[in-house]
Amino acid sequence: MLMQTKSTSQDCPITVPESKLTPVVLDKVSLLDILFTETYNKTPPGQVIYAEASNPEINLTFEQLKHRVLVCATALKNGFNLQPGDVVGICSQNNIMYPILFFGSIAAGCVVAPLRPSDMLSSEELANDIATVVPKLLIVHQWEMQHTFTALGRSGIPKPPILLLNEPNEKIDEAYANMPTVDALVFSNEPAQPYQYTNEELANSPCCLYFTSGSTGRSKAVMISQNAIISQLLYIAGSVRCQCNNLVFTNFSFASSFGLYLIFGICSGMTSYILDKNKSTLEGLCDAIERLKIKAVALPPGIVNLLVKSKQVTSRYDLSSLQKIYFTGGFVDMSIVMLVKRVLNVQCVNLFGMTESLGIFVSNECYTLAGSVGRLSRIASARIVNEEGRDVSVGDIGELRIKSPSMTIGYYKDAQATAELFDEQGYMRTGDIFRMDDRGLFYYVSRSKDLIRQPYINIHATEIESVINRHPNVEDCAVVGVYSEEHAFELPRAYVSLIDKGITNKTVEEIYECVNSQLPSYKQLSGRIFVIDSFPRTGSGKIKRFELV
Repeated sequence: MLMQTKSTSQDCPITVPESKLTPVVLDKVSLLDILFTETYNKTPPGQVIYAEASNPEINLTFEQLKHRVLVCATALKNGFNLQPGDVVGICSQNNIMYPILFFGSIAAGCVVAPLRPSDMLSSEELANDIATVVPKLLIVHQWEMQHTFTALGRSGIPKPPILLLNEPNEKIDEAYANMPTVDALVFSNEPAQPYQYTNEELANSPCCLYFTSGSTGRSKAVMISQNAIISQLLYIAGSVRCQCNNLVFTNFSFASSFGLYLIFGICSGMTSYILDKNKSTLEGLCDAIERLKIKAVALPPGIVNLLVKSKQVTSRYDLSSLQKIYFTGGFVDMSIVMLVKRVLNVQCVNLFGMTESLGIFVSNECYTLAGSVGRLSRIASARIVNEEGRDVSVGDIGELRIKSPSMTIGYYKDAQATAELFDEQGYMRTGDIFRMDDRGLFYYVSRSKDLIRQPYINIHATEIESVINRHPNVEDCAVVGVYSEEHAFELPRAYVSLIDKGITNKTVEEIYECVNSQLPSYKQLSGRIFVIDSFPRTGSGKIKRFELV
C-alpha cells in the first residue's frame, strides 16, 4: 500500500503526488539564516526563548541567543583552529548554555555531536560514540568529566582539547580549576559572520549527529542535514506560534534528537523552561507547572503514568494552568490517555518520532482519541509493507517505510548500515509496525523487534503492556519474549516498576492474576512477571529492552 502525502481541510483529505515531495530549495540559505534573520523569523528580540525552571531570571532572549551564538562561533574557529566539517562533541546535562554551543558550532562550520551524559549510558557506550564521531573538540560539563575521561581512555582515539562547561554562578570543582572554560574562552570574543555554507553542504552534509536510542543494541550516529531541519521549519512556520506560552522540557536530554524540537520554539514565540537534573522528578515537574503556570509539557509514558496515578504527590500542587500534554518517547496506550483526560482534564497528543526523521505525522487530540498517531505530514510519503517487502492493503499491518526531505541522509561513517536503511525505492525502513485506515489515519502497533514469536502467530508486546498499564499500582512496564527450551518458542515476560515501592509477593501475584485474567491464554505472562526499581532508558525515554533479559 503506497500512501501519498495528505493534508486536511475540514477533514477532507487532499492527495499530493509524490513528485511534489521535494524540499523547498533556498539558494545558500542556512539553518542560522532561518532562525536568526528577520526575513524568515519575526520573533521579537526581547522574547525569552530558554529559561532555567528553577530560576527563570537565568534566561536567554532571542537577541541574546543570536549574539552569543556568533560570539561562540568566533571563539571556536579562532581558539581551536576548527575547520569546516570538524566534529564538536558536547557532553552535558541539560542547561541554558547548551543551545548556544549547539548553534555556535554550526555557525563555525562544524558538525555538532551531542553526546549522552552519564545518567543515560555507560562509559563503554560513550567510548563507542566518541570513537564513531572522533571529535576535534570536546565541550564537557564538570559533572560529566570523569565519565568522559574514562570513555576517552577506552575509545582508542587521540585525546582532543577539552573545554569545561560550567553553568552561570556555578562553582568550579578544584580538580578542574586549571582547565579552559566556556565562560573564559567562548564569551570573551566579538561576534563574527557565520560560516557560509554551499548548497551542496546544506543538502548533503550533516550539521549534527544524533545517536540512535540504543533501545535494541549498539547506537549509530544519525546524520541530520541543515536542509532536513529547514524543510520541517518551513512546513510548520507559523502553525504553532503562540499556541502555548511555555513549554517545560523535562526528562528528555538535549543529547537526544527530541532536543531538535526545541529549535521550533525559536521560531514560534515559545519559552522553553529547562529542568535541571536534580529537579527532573515528579515533584520537580509539578512544582514547575504550579510556579511557572506552565501550559504545555512533553512527557514520556512512565512520567505520564506517575502524573495521573500518584495522587498523594500531585494533590499537593495546583496544576490548573496545564492545558496540553504531548506524549513522546513511546506510544501511550488509550487507557492511559483516557485516564489523563479524566484526572487532569487536559488535551492529549500522542507524538510519533524517530531519530532518523523529523515530523512524519501531523497529530492532534482528535487523532489521539481515535487511537491514531495522525496523518502523514504534507512533506512525507509512506508505504506499509509485509515481511516480503510487498505493499499491504488498507487496514492490514506491516512495516512503515517513509520518504521525506526531513529524514536523515544516513549513518555517519557507516556505509553498510546506511544502505540497509533504505529500500530499493528510496523509502526509509522504520522497523515500526503500523496500519492505516481508509481515512488516512495511521496507527502504531509495535516495534518489529518487539514481536514475541510463537508457532503460527506473533504477539505484539504493546497488546500485553496496555493491559498491565491499566493497573493502578503500575508505574511503567515492558514485555519481552524469553525463549523456552521446553516449549521451543518465546514466552511473554513482563517487567514492571511500581508506584508503591513497598511491594510484597502478594502484590505481585495480584497484578499477575489481574493481567492474565484479561488476556487470551497464548498472551498470558507464562514467562512470569518481575518487579524492578527503574528501567534502563534512552535519552528520549524509551526502555532499553535488550538490557532486561
